[in-house]
Formats: sequence, structure tokens, C-alpha cells
Amino acid sequence: MKTATFLFVVVASASALACAAVATPAVVAVSSPAMEVHQPQLKFEDGAWRLAGCVAPRRGGQARQATHLDVVSLDASGAWLATTEVPLKAATLRLRPRAPRPHSRYELSLDSASFSAARIEVRAHDHASHQP
Repeated sequence: MKTATFLFVVVASASALACAAVATPAVVAVSSPAMEVHQPQLKFEDGAWRLAGCVAPRRGGQARQATHLDVVSLDASGAWLATTEVPLKAATLRLRPRAPRPHSRYELSLDSASFSAARIEVRAHDHASHQP
């Protein structure tokens, strides 16, 4: 076997094993009494991990000015690693009579702490003061 071909096969195999060794963390939606978190998805695009999904107000719920999402990275034992806050505009989340339910999409790049996470929680919050 030629040396160049042999090296290519070895490097390609090593790269595939390295990619397979990185486990994709579980992504969990945690809704609040006023907001529902739908379809959080973790995807690898353009060499970076991105988290995307949407939120919508619950029937009878009222979004406040400080409504936001917390993206919380947890390790295998459940210990906190990092939190990223995603603000949402309450004006885009209001329910109108006899209108379809509005929703708001979010998309963000994950930081380095999220790569070592075993679980990522997307938590909805209806107020500014809270415990992560």
C-alpha cells in the first residue's frame, strides 16, 4: 500500500473515532406556568454546536417584560456547569382573541462548558428574579 493512501486511511479512521467518542448531550425542555418550551434541538452546523427551538405562551398565561429562557448545562451527576440567558420580547408572545397562538424562535451557539455537559435544560422563566 502506498504511504499517502495508508496515512489517509489512518487519519480518517482516527477522526471518525474521535467524533464518535464525543457524546451528544440530552436536551430537555422545562416549561413554566405561563410559557411552553417546544422542540429544543441540538445540531452541529458550520463547525459549531447550535441549540434551536421555539417557545409559546400557554393558554391563559401572560408573558411579562422579563420573560426569558435559561439554557443550563449540567454534568452527569446533575451539577451546574454554565447558564446562558436568552431574552424574549413579551410583545411577540401576547395572545390575541381569536388569533393563532404566537411563538418565538431562538437559536444560539453553545459555549465550551456545554460540550462537556451530559444534559442541557432549556428553562422558561416569567420574571427577572429566579434561581437557575
